Amino acid sequence: MAEFPTLDVIFVLSGKTNRNMKISDAAYISGEILSYLWNEPLWLHELPQASRDACRLISEANPALRQSIQEANHVNEGNVVEMCALWIARHGETIDLKPLSHRKAH
Repeated sequence: MAEFPTLDVIFVLSGKTNRNMKISDAAYISGEILSYLWNEPLWLHELPQASRDACRLISEANPALRQSIQEANHVNEGNVVEMCALWIARHGETIDLKPLSHRKAH
């Protein structure tokens, strides 16, 4: 099991990114979390599907995190600060994740 920053996990699994984050940083964070979850290194082009697959599995196992991921789809400039504060209050600064399994198809 490994800890990852709550906001990074929610943004990676929802497919949203922090507007202030450089694209290279977003790709690095996504790669780190998703490679850990799938217990294998992933190429950049694999990240979107790996994120969707991980989101589905994690959402099924964790209803509170599923709610936060769904809420992330409605984040905008007007509510991002409020939503980030809500997620940290709900989940804490970090979220413990364990590897899911190996992906069957790439």
